Amino acid sequence: PVRNVSLAAVAAAVHNAGTGLPPDVPRLLEATGRYQTSSPTWSNACHICTVEVDRVTGQVEILRYVVSEDCGRMLNPMVVEGQVHGGVVQGIGGVLYEHFVYDDAGNPLTTTFLDYLLPTAAESPRIEIDHVVTDGPNPEGVKGMGEGGAIESQAQYDDGEATISGREADDKYNPSSILNKLGADIMFAADVRTSVVGADWDRIAIVRYPTRRAFIDMQTRKDFSDKHVHKNAGMLRTILPCCTPRNADLNTRARPTGGLTLDHVVMVVSAGPFPGATFDVEGTIIGDGRTWSNVHLMRVRDEFEADNVAERMQPPRDGFVMTLISHLNGLV
Repeated sequence: PVRNVSLAAVAAAVHNAGTGLPPDVPRLLEATGRYQTSSPTWSNACHICTVEVDRVTGQVEILRYVVSEDCGRMLNPMVVEGQVHGGVVQGIGGVLYEHFVYDDAGNPLTTTFLDYLLPTAAESPRIEIDHVVTDGPNPEGVKGMGEGGAIESQAQYDDGEATISGREADDKYNPSSILNKLGADIMFAADVRTSVVGADWDRIAIVRYPTRRAFIDMQTRKDFSDKHVHKNAGMLRTILPCCTPRNADLNTRARPTGGLTLDHVVMVVSAGPFPGATFDVEGTIIGDGRTWSNVHLMRVRDEFEADNVAERMQPPRDGFVMTLISHLNGLV
C-alpha cells in the first residue's frame, strides 16, 4: 500500500493519545484469531546410551547418553533442550532410582523423598542432543515438544537379542510360568486394535494375584526380573497399576482356559473417578508419573460398535481410551 502505519504507532495512538478517541472506542489494542491445523503434529526421537554395570554390586554408570530429536522448527532451542534434559532424567529415575517398596502387609514404605530416590544433577549424565528439523504440517512448521524428552528408543541389549516389538517381547518372555508358581492367574489378555485417546499401546494383560503378598513377591523374584530384562527391550512404555475390582465376583471367577476368545472390548484408563468402572486403582507400580483412578472394560458386539463407543468416551481429567481384541477373557 501507498500509505501505512506501524503497529508501534497504532499502540502509541491508543495509549498515549487516547483522549482523542471517540467515546465509544475503548483504549485497547487487541486481536483474536484461530488456526485449525490440517492434521496432528508428531515429534519423534531416538535415544541411545552406553552404560557400565558392576557385576558385583549392580551399580550402573551411564557413560554416554545421546538424543536425536525432531520437533520441527524450534521457536526456542533452549526450551526444547530443557524438555529433552528433563525427560531423560525422569526416565533415568524411573529405571535406576525410583522404586515403590512395601512391607509384608502391603503398606508402602517409600513414602518420603528420604526413602524414594530421585536423580539429582549429581546423578545426571551429560546429554548430547542432535536436532533434526522437518517441518510440521502448519505455517510455522512446528511440532509439539511438551514431552519430548520422554520419547525414547527401544532398548537393545548387547547379548545377541535384536530389538523387537512390545507384542513380540510379551510373547517371547511371557512370565506365565512364574505367575503359576505364585498362584496368580492371567484373567484377561488382548491386543490393542485402535488407540482413540492417549498413547498408542499394543498389548494389555490383567493378572489376578491370590494375595497382596504374592504381588509383592512377584516384583522381587529374580526369575521374574531376568525375564523382564529382555522383555523391556521391546517396550516403548509400560503402565502397571495395582487394582481392586468393584465386583467381588471377579475375585472368584474361574481362570479362563481354551482357545482364542476374540471378543471386542473398549478399555478406559482414567485419572479422575469413572462411574461404573470395573476396577479402582490402588497405586501405580510402573508408569509415566501420572496418577490413575479407574480402569473400565466394556465388551461390545463387534469392531463397529467398539469404534462408536470409544469415540464417545472421554476419560475424566486424563487417560486412555482404546479398542481391544481379546485372546483370553475371564472378566467381561
